[in-house]
Amino acid sequence: MSAELIPSLLEENLSQLSKRLKAISEITDWVHLDVCDGLFVSSKTVAIEDLHALGYPNNVELHLMVNNPREMVEDLSFIRAKRIVFHTGTTDSDSAVIRDIQRGGAKAGLALEYMTDTKSVEDALFAADFIVVMPIHAGRQGQQFHQEALELIQKIRVLVPNTPVEVDGAMNPETIPSVIGAGASIINVGSYLWSTPELKDRWRECQKAVTRDK
Repeated sequence: MSAELIPSLLEENLSQLSKRLKAISEITDWVHLDVCDGLFVSSKTVAIEDLHALGYPNNVELHLMVNNPREMVEDLSFIRAKRIVFHTGTTDSDSAVIRDIQRGGAKAGLALEYMTDTKSVEDALFAADFIVVMPIHAGRQGQQFHQEALELIQKIRVLVPNTPVEVDGAMNPETIPSVIGAGASIINVGSYLWSTPELKDRWRECQKAVTRDK
């Protein structure tokens, strides 16, 4: 079993974000871009008004780690994202946000941290186009992988077997095979790629990992 591999960015600095978007364009036409408001999570990324000045790949997945994601979906429409992810618990109605995203022409993803009880979000699970499982706490890169995420992936695959499961957080050549083995089909890689100047070498290592599931 193989999986789709996407590089992930969580950047507070506009210049750094611009450089890394350019670097990503040399290895893939996808990017997973984190948007943090400093409220839902402690991190705060580049301001929305500054994002207008940047060039983006053909395929952008926005990850909204924010309160009130419905407002943010409209504010970021200029990026023309193909997929938009938001977190359960950040809105009065997960299903309403999903509908808003879908009406705008993007696929809607629901993000769940590894300790989430699927019973509390079943309606949204069935409405979402894909589910994002986070084996870490949202908003900070470089955390350790929590094994409970594997069980959550498996539960989701039983509940909504035709809905893709994406994994975001603590992904590297050691952890990628286990989440694919549990049923994930989209993998976001962040801090592992950027912890060395050798981006292309790290990317190739991750590409190899997605073909050797456990």
